[in-house]
Amino acid sequence: MKSIGSSSSPDRPSFAAAGRPPCIVAGAAAAAVVMRWLLPAALLVALIITAALWMAGPESPAGGPIGAREPASPYPAAPGAPSPDAPAGASPQMRDLEKQRQEAAQVLQPPRQADAQAIEAFQLALADSIKARRQDAQRGDLLDPPLVAYITDITRALLEGEKGARILETLRENNPADDPEAGPAMPELAVNAVYPEDIALSMVPPSLLALYPPPPEGIEYRFVGCRLILMDRDARLILDYTEECVW
Repeated sequence: MKSIGSSSSPDRPSFAAAGRPPCIVAGAAAAAVVMRWLLPAALLVALIITAALWMAGPESPAGGPIGAREPASPYPAAPGAPSPDAPAGASPQMRDLEKQRQEAAQVLQPPRQADAQAIEAFQLALADSIKARRQDAQRGDLLDPPLVAYITDITRALLEGEKGARILETLRENNPADDPEAGPAMPELAVNAVYPEDIALSMVPPSLLALYPPPPEGIEYRFVGCRLILMDRDARLILDYTEECVW
């Protein structure tokens, strides 16, 4: 009968041959078995903890992990504004408008020199070309209810903020309905109506434009009184407008 710890291999001396007691030999064998199973498990747990800490990152001063990102929104929220359901990207009508405008501009030759008559002729031709492609356009196709609700919330929130007085002053400047120096004339608010050259054109403050959904190239937001219009810059064509006040 072989002693505990003996080996059948002639090249490996047994624990008993080394003169160690059987209890020590048994304990060492048990410890070796335990370590063989526990060490990989401990390494796995350490790797899991390290990965979790790396993903969480250090805490930021605001209390959240640095590098944590919220889902991107196409429309940033204004400071102090309510959280309206922002439209998820440009509407199909807005994308169609961009395509229609590009097609209308491609068939025309822009004036090569700053000649008033040539510029006016180009504007009228561009307006006619766009209108021909938007014969079935109706109010609210572009400035649809979700978009108008979002813009209204953003605008009113900023007007109630610390810079509200300055924003309101800018909105009323050159506004045909609010600026006495703009004169009594008012543009006709209708889809595909031309905004006359001799009527003042309002400005939209950069603080609002930075938060409004960006329109297609060459399309601008303007105000007539407190009502928002969407206008083609080059053709001076009213593409859409709101019936209700935005601010």
